[in-house]
Amino acid sequence: MYTDTLLNVHVYVNKIIINLLSSQGDRMAMANSIEGRYPFLDHRVIEFAAKLPPHMRMNCMTEKYILKKAAKGLIPPELITRTKQPYRAPISQAFLGNTRHEYVHELLSEKTIQEYGYFDPQKTNRLVKKCR
Repeated sequence: MYTDTLLNVHVYVNKIIINLLSSQGDRMAMANSIEGRYPFLDHRVIEFAAKLPPHMRMNCMTEKYILKKAAKGLIPPELITRTKQPYRAPISQAFLGNTRHEYVHELLSEKTIQEYGYFDPQKTNRLVKKCR
C-alpha cells in the first residue's frame, strides 16, 4: 500500500502538477515578460504534502483545504471562501483593436501564415478580419 501511495504521489506531481503549473504559468509569464515563481513546486512543499493523510489533502472535495486552514485569520474570509476565479485570456481587441501593432499584423499576415504552414492562411485571414 505504501508503494502504491508513493507511486500515486509521483505520478500526480510529475505528470499533472509540474506540467500544468509550469507550462501554463511559463506561457503566461513569458508572454508578459514576467518571471514567475511557483511556490507549490518547491520540493519541500511537495514532500510535506505527500506525508499528509489523504483526508487533509482534499477534505470533501474542498480544494486547497490545508492551505485554507493555514491562512485562516491571516487573510480575509471572503478570499478563502470565494469561488475559483477563471483565467481570462486577453480579448482579441487587445491585439487587433484600434491600435495597430506591427508585430501582430506581420505574424498574422497571409504570407507569414503560409510560410510557416501550420494554419490555413485563408481561414486565418477570415478570423483576423472577424476580430477587427
